[in-house]
Amino acid sequence: MGAIIIWSTTFSLSKFVLEVNKDPIFNVFTYLALRLMFGLPYLWGSLVVQKKLKMIPAVFKSNWKQLIFLGVISFGASYIVQYFGILGTTSINQSIILQMQTFFVFFISGVIYKNKINPFIFLGAVVAFAGLYFILTTAGSFKIDKTTIYGDLMSLLTALLWGSFSAISAEIVTKFDRLTVLTIVETIASVVIVPFAFIKFPNFTNNLTILTEIDWIILAWLGIVCIGIGYQFWYSALADSKSQDVIILMYLMPIFSYLFGFLILGEILNWKMVIGTILIIIGLILAQFLHPKQKSKLSENGIQVHDSEFPKP
Repeated sequence: MGAIIIWSTTFSLSKFVLEVNKDPIFNVFTYLALRLMFGLPYLWGSLVVQKKLKMIPAVFKSNWKQLIFLGVISFGASYIVQYFGILGTTSINQSIILQMQTFFVFFISGVIYKNKINPFIFLGAVVAFAGLYFILTTAGSFKIDKTTIYGDLMSLLTALLWGSFSAISAEIVTKFDRLTVLTIVETIASVVIVPFAFIKFPNFTNNLTILTEIDWIILAWLGIVCIGIGYQFWYSALADSKSQDVIILMYLMPIFSYLFGFLILGEILNWKMVIGTILIIIGLILAQFLHPKQKSKLSENGIQVHDSEFPKP
């Protein structure tokens, strides 16, 4: 829940900065590169303070294929795909399509990792998705046609990549130290994202002088808190519960996002948002009928030793 609340501030704060700075060279992608420049030092500093640097070789050696895939594809490339996707579709279309990541987590977890999908959770996800659709279409219409199909397919691919991030990460952080895993993944992702930002927008660093002190404070929050701390909360949740139990909580994000939008930007709430929120809450209640837990402890090399296994539904 902590990650959801933190991430919910991203939209309102990013919108505030992006609307103030009208220069097109500042966009969601270049801001992500700047956020990583704040988030990575925090993560590496946390490893140093917690004396976990020695865990990196063992964690990477045991999971190097998955970690590279997570960093390069699931995190790094997904934002590149999302960026080009939004150029070819509407923001409403992309917002709704991206939330299909929940069902991709179910697919990857069930087909690839052979985890049994809880029917209550799947039903809850369907109901919550309906609520999400109701909320997001408040601001406009959802329509797929020949003018949006390219961007919609790119957005669907992004949803698949985001779903793979949670599903694959869940299999790793149940066995290895989550902070170490996260730092490795974000570092690998930065190797993809930061160079792309410089190649695609070579002059964006020359325009940093237009950013105000408030902008830099927001970027620090988006980097340190949203990327550094937020993903630690997310990995902690994935380590303690099954990915299918955790991913459905993503449907709470629009609720908190609209709340922060109301508080920060003065955006107006309406009855459709209320109905959508009720549907999401009903979906989450359905999904929590069965909620397996797992307790674990870490060995010195970052490998988790389980005190108990997941209870079978």
